[in-house]
Amino acid sequence: MKTEVDKLRTINFIREATYLVWLANSVMVRKAKGELRMCQDYTHLNMACPEDNFPLPRIDQLIDNTTDHE
Repeated sequence: MKTEVDKLRTINFIREATYLVWLANSVMVRKAKGELRMCQDYTHLNMACPEDNFPLPRIDQLIDNTTDHE
């Protein structure tokens, strides 16, 4: 994992950031061919984000219905 992070840091794809709470863990996942891939586990980030009090149900349907109106 350190090698992959160093490679991404070298090409300026990622940068170091300091937060009070760590929310996304880096995990190594084995691909079908046996190679390892570094991924982010956003489970804790999703738990930390508050739920929307006013969700927009059927937003796709609402947009599709309004496209034909002048």
